Amino acid sequence: ANRDGEVLLIRRARDPGRGKLSLPGGFVDPGESGEEAIAREVFEEVNLTVSNFSYLASFPNEYRFQGVIYPVLDVFFIARTDSFSGARAMSEVQSLEIASPADVQYGEIAFPTVARALKLYAAQSVRG
Repeated sequence: ANRDGEVLLIRRARDPGRGKLSLPGGFVDPGESGEEAIAREVFEEVNLTVSNFSYLASFPNEYRFQGVIYPVLDVFFIARTDSFSGARAMSEVQSLEIASPADVQYGEIAFPTVARALKLYAAQSVRG
């Protein structure tokens, strides 16, 4: 989130969910904390440095890869940055979109857990 509470969404360049919207993120590498993983993934996907992490939620999920279904736990953090001005779509990202929580197009979101996290963030933003 930036200082105005807007979120940075990515349009995925690869499957699963190619062409759909999601949040920057990915898998945790061995020896990495969740916060370290999200900082790394955000930098790799959108060239942005984020900090001031706060836990939002976690949801069980399934990740389908090469015909195998893996049970995973999707963990969502709110990561802060002053501005999205330096963000750019890197190799795994088709394009970027900035939206206020109330304006997210949920029908375009690639994964149900991401939609749940965005709705939770939007509800918290309304409450202040």
